[in-house]
Amino acid sequence: MRICSSPILALLLILPFLSQAQQTTEYPNDYLSPAFHAGRRAAFRDMMPRNSVGIFFASQVRVRNNDIDYYYAQSKNFYYFTGLEEPNSVLLIFKNPVTILGATGNEFLFVQARNPQREMWTGKILGVEGVKERYKFENVFTNDKFNAATIDFGSIDSVLSLFRNEDIFSRYKRAPDQLSRMADITDSLIVLNKKPLATRTTLSILQKLRGIKQPEEIVLMEKVVAMSAEGHKEVMKATKPGMTEYQA
Repeated sequence: MRICSSPILALLLILPFLSQAQQTTEYPNDYLSPAFHAGRRAAFRDMMPRNSVGIFFASQVRVRNNDIDYYYAQSKNFYYFTGLEEPNSVLLIFKNPVTILGATGNEFLFVQARNPQREMWTGKILGVEGVKERYKFENVFTNDKFNAATIDFGSIDSVLSLFRNEDIFSRYKRAPDQLSRMADITDSLIVLNKKPLATRTTLSILQKLRGIKQPEEIVLMEKVVAMSAEGHKEVMKATKPGMTEYQA
C-alpha cells in the first residue's frame, strides 16, 4: 500500500472528516440567547400602555410555484422577541398577567405542531417541547389551540401590532394555513370589539428598542462586519481591468 507523501493532498483527503468532527451541535451556537429575547420582551412590556396586548405574527410562507416555496424569511420583529425562525406562529405579550389554556402569565407563544412524516420533506421543526427547551419559553401551545376565546378583548383597551401591514393574510391559497386563520380571527375580533389598533405606538416602541443595540447584538454585528470586510478584500484582489461587477 502506497502512503501519500504530499501534505496538501493528505489535508484535502481528511478535510471532510474534520468538518464533521467540528459540527458538534445540531444548530449554530452563536445565535442571540434566549435571555436576550426575554429581555427584549420585558422591555417592550414595560413601555406598553395599561391594559394592552402586543400581537406579533411570524412571516407568511410564500409560494413560488406549485409545491415550491420561496426561501423562508422570518418577520424581523417576531424574531427580535422570540428567536424562532419557523412560520405559522404568533406571540402574545400582555401588559398584565392573564390566563390562557390553564396557564397564567404575560407571554404566550403558539407554534406549529410536530409532524415527522411531513418534516421528511419540509425539514425538522421544534414543536412545543422543542421551543420550550431551546428558547426557555414557558407558555407554549400548538397553533391549532388559538381560537376566538384565546384573547379576552373585553378586558383589553388597546392592541399593539403591525399585522395588517405585514401581508400575512393568504386569501388565495389552495388550502388555508394556520397563520392566516389566526390573523383572520384576531382581525375580526378587533373589529367586532371596536378596539383601537395602536400602530403608531407599536412602531414608536420598536424603534426605541431596536435603535439601541444590546451587547449581544454588537458582538454579532462586529462579526458580520469583519466577514464583510474579508469578502471585500478578496473581491479587490480578484478584480482586474475590464471586469464587470457580476464577474467579480
